[in-house]
Amino acid sequence: MSKKQTTEVAVKEVPQAVVESALKTISLEDFGMTEVCASDIKIPLALLMQKMSVMVDEEKAKAGEIRGSLEGNLLGGVDKSFTFVPLQIQNVWVEKIPATKKFVSVYPRTRLNEKQDLTYTNEQGEEVVRTKQIDVFCMDLAELNSGEALPYKLSFKVTSYDAGKTMITLATKLMMFGKPLYNYVFKVSTIKKENDKGTFYVFDLAQDKTPEGKSVYSSPSTHQLCQYWASQVGSGKVVAHDEADLDTSFDTKSFSEQKF
Repeated sequence: MSKKQTTEVAVKEVPQAVVESALKTISLEDFGMTEVCASDIKIPLALLMQKMSVMVDEEKAKAGEIRGSLEGNLLGGVDKSFTFVPLQIQNVWVEKIPATKKFVSVYPRTRLNEKQDLTYTNEQGEEVVRTKQIDVFCMDLAELNSGEALPYKLSFKVTSYDAGKTMITLATKLMMFGKPLYNYVFKVSTIKKENDKGTFYVFDLAQDKTPEGKSVYSSPSTHQLCQYWASQVGSGKVVAHDEADLDTSFDTKSFSEQKF
């Protein structure tokens, strides 16, 4: 991993009440919509493309790229980092049935269950596999600066799980400063690996300190936006884009039990 440094954004904290008050002045009717429920909003996934990924098979992406699940937009890859502002980290177990590629459940991974078996047989006699997964809800720095941004969910699992552990380790260190995660900037790119089963790509994550990072909160509105979405994710009021229709065989749902 190349050596990268941290970005700490010096910014005055905006009270949550101020953020909520400002958001209440927005009328959905002004945009031609009636009331919208949180579950109606699909938070896009930041997907790591592999050779067998659907978008690669359809020639809409290349292996090693990081693509948004809703629009297929290019976020990063081997030569381009996906620069993001983290909102919240969720540490989970995901269960699925390999034989049918059926999603079973997702629930918090805690000190009480971190040692449980990775496989078990259900009442129907099917083998169920548990996979550790670290989900990071985040804002794309480029989209934040453009004034149009929704959160993404970035998942670290299987061969990229180690990068997720790096994220948790760095986040834990930053907690000591008493500031929220969205006061910092991170970058993730991809690295090509090879083993006896072939070639594949993994995430490479680090904190980042660059001049562009200091422009995260160039206006109070961008800071308020991060505060708002961090609150929405933390309260479980948003739902991630359905992974069952994409490159994975399970649907990861949002929850708020595990927070940093």
